[in-house]
Amino acid sequence: MCRLLLVTGEFDPLIVADAFQCMARGDNADHGHPLKQHPDGWGAASWSKTGTVHVHRDANPAFLAPVAAIASRLEGEALALHARHTFCHRRGLDYCHPLQRGGTVFMHNGVVPGLDEKLGRPTRLDSEDLLEYLTNVNGHFPNQYELAAKLRQLPNGTTSANVIAFDGFGAVIINWFDQALDHHQFYTLFSFETSTQRIVSSEPLPHIAPREKWQSLGHGHIERIRLVPEKGSFNSIVQGAEK
Repeated sequence: MCRLLLVTGEFDPLIVADAFQCMARGDNADHGHPLKQHPDGWGAASWSKTGTVHVHRDANPAFLAPVAAIASRLEGEALALHARHTFCHRRGLDYCHPLQRGGTVFMHNGVVPGLDEKLGRPTRLDSEDLLEYLTNVNGHFPNQYELAAKLRQLPNGTTSANVIAFDGFGAVIINWFDQALDHHQFYTLFSFETSTQRIVSSEPLPHIAPREKWQSLGHGHIERIRLVPEKGSFNSIVQGAEK
């Protein structure tokens, strides 16, 4: 299970980084789920007006890493962050998000078993399977109706398929979870919005706004935030320093 954070518009990367590290450390977790900390690596992706997506991955715990310095360096119109907690032995940089397929960078929270059968190949990482399952060979997401149909056909045992991604047009947000599970607050995404910024997070972030200001996104919520680059087309993905 993981923690996701997306901010678009005008934002201070230092404040965002501090809120993200507190969430990864479990400082303000009031969702009732026993899992609080997310120590198994973290990653970041930023979108710039030129259409360039800068990517950074780090196998160290987010709450012990220089997130603020890296977030400040990844300047852009939008910033996405991911903190990982794994229940298996798959740890290390190779398993850190964001993942990539074609021109899409992808972050996921949840457990999605059994997609290897649908894909017809052995699994390495369930989030990687989900990225391939939801997108075409170029990494493009289908339209909202086709995407919703794919989500409804996820295998039994899926806890959540919460996604934050950047593709050639901007940010994609998916909020999907098994409604039969306890602790819905742990599995859903929350949104906070002002006239100058939009934030989507796995938890309300009191560093940014009081809890009562955050709205829970509904189950099955699919949204695209258009961040079309000035040149009108996707440019490139730039890998940051990784460790």
